[in-house]
Amino acid sequence: MIQRSPSEAAKIYDVTHVAQSFREVAVDVVRGESTEFLSRWYQAARGDADLTIWWDGEKRVVKQQLCLYGQVVEWNPIHGTRTGLVVEQESGPTEDETSEIVHYDSRSQKASIDQAILLIRAVGAIPEADRALLVYNFRESPKLHKNARERALKAWAAHGEDLLSSTRPSFWKRLGRWMFGK
Repeated sequence: MIQRSPSEAAKIYDVTHVAQSFREVAVDVVRGESTEFLSRWYQAARGDADLTIWWDGEKRVVKQQLCLYGQVVEWNPIHGTRTGLVVEQESGPTEDETSEIVHYDSRSQKASIDQAILLIRAVGAIPEADRALLVYNFRESPKLHKNARERALKAWAAHGEDLLSSTRPSFWKRLGRWMFGK
């Protein structure tokens, strides 16, 4: 068992300390039928938190998802801001094949959103203007109007499900996709 001093243990759960350790670990371009998406994946040094941001071809955020110790805060223009919890479940014939599913809360949890905002404000690896946009999305929860939602889903076509899915690719799948394009 690893022994930690009280001050060292406190840093593990200090959101600002976690945020300051974030680094960009992957950038991926996904080409769709009518647009391309850019995803940027940031991860805390200890691996206990990550943030993924998806941008469309016009440099608009179409989804942002922060996972901190299994707690999820996510925003997209269809659902707005949602909170939830990551649950691992077996997804194949062997125990090695698992997927992470986000179980969303019936009502977004204000404390989770406030914690996400505090973390994002402290992430130095993300430009200040982008952080301000991410904070705005989490706080204000803007959503597209019905007609705009239908147009957006058509434009996103092949990758719309990925953007709106409650399934999170595992760390290894994300890493493999980044390294090998799989």
